[in-house]
Amino acid sequence: MTRIWLYFLWLLLVVGACVPARKIVFLQNEDLTRRKEIPKDSVLRTHMMDIQENKIQPLDMLSIQFESLTTEEFDFFSKSAPNLRTGTSAAGLALSGILVDTNGEIEYPVVGKVKIAGLTVFEAQNKLKDIASQYLRDVVVRVRIINFRFTLLGEVNGEKTVTA
Repeated sequence: MTRIWLYFLWLLLVVGACVPARKIVFLQNEDLTRRKEIPKDSVLRTHMMDIQENKIQPLDMLSIQFESLTTEEFDFFSKSAPNLRTGTSAAGLALSGILVDTNGEIEYPVVGKVKIAGLTVFEAQNKLKDIASQYLRDVVVRVRIINFRFTLLGEVNGEKTVTA
């Protein structure tokens, strides 16, 4: 008989310990006397996210596209850039991408070398658009970083920076 009471008591504790998560206020600095005044289903705080754009570095692989209303025979920018709309695979993009040299420059015919290292993707787009607009009408430039670098730290076999 005592065993049945123990099972009943255990069942009561397990069922009674279940509290819906929406009724619990997590990590709030409000004092506990005002706990009933805190709304249960609303956002109490918002935090600013520190978004940092990637900067183009030497030895980055870029995909740069130029589009304009200029006829194709005069558009020397688009001939050297890979076309993403033809279903090119990621490996094909890496092979046909534009490599930023160790000085942080890329090279185009007629224009020559353009320094883009240290710029964000959007700043590089604007810089290349300003240069290309001297030769093409209504030009649109799209710059994407094809390769990514990340750093392995901590308890790993070897701490290093990996390019993917």
